Amino acid sequence: MLGLAGREILWSLVFVFPVYALFLWVFRRVPKKTVL
Repeated sequence: MLGLAGREILWSLVFVFPVYALFLWVFRRVPKKTVL
């Protein structure tokens, strides 16, 4: 059961990290006035 939970956490990190990196990249590309 712990292995299954660890696997779910691993998959969630694999999918969330690229989205988070893309969000930071877009946030740096777009002027802050447009974001706010």
